[in-house]
Order: sequence, then structure tokens, then C-alpha cells
Amino acid sequence: MAAYAFASAATVALMGAFGYMALGLPTVLLGGALTLLHGVLSLILRSTDHALLAGFHLAFFALAGTMNATSNKRWSAEPVSGAPETRMPPSEPFGNVAP
Repeated sequence: MAAYAFASAATVALMGAFGYMALGLPTVLLGGALTLLHGVLSLILRSTDHALLAGFHLAFFALAGTMNATSNKRWSAEPVSGAPETRMPPSEPFGNVAP
């Protein structure tokens, strides 16, 4: 169990550093979410009695988080009125490569 805790802590630290340096994300939120995720996964690995219940809750909250994060996305190809055109112009089959 100590190896799993060490690997989890190293993973959370690595992802937190990446989130801070590359993406500029609030690393406290990212680190907290990853710590919670590793805690639930540790529970699933240790407990055979509650593994199904914990797995269900993990999947449910992952789905709810994904639905919440993508609720304001416009997935259709219809442009919003007043928005600039975002379609790429047609190009040559192999680009504009000079002979």
C-alpha cells in the first residue's frame, strides 16, 4: 500500500506542476481532484465489498462533471449570428508546395 501511496503522490505532484507550468490552471483544484480520484481508486483496489458501489459513484460523478463542463459548448456547425466565419478555405491536395 505504501508503493501505491508514493506513486499517487508522485503522479499528483507531476500533474500539478504540469498544470501550473504549461496550462496555467489553478493547481490547488487540479491537485485536489487528482487526490480525490486516487483515494477512490485506492478504496476500489482495497475493498472488494464496496468496489462496485465506489466504481458506480466514480463513473456517475465523472459523467456529471463532463456534462457540466460541456453544457455551454456549441457542437453544431451552424454559426452564431454575428460571429466571424471559422471555416477554412479549400486548399490544394498537397498544399501550396512549390516545385
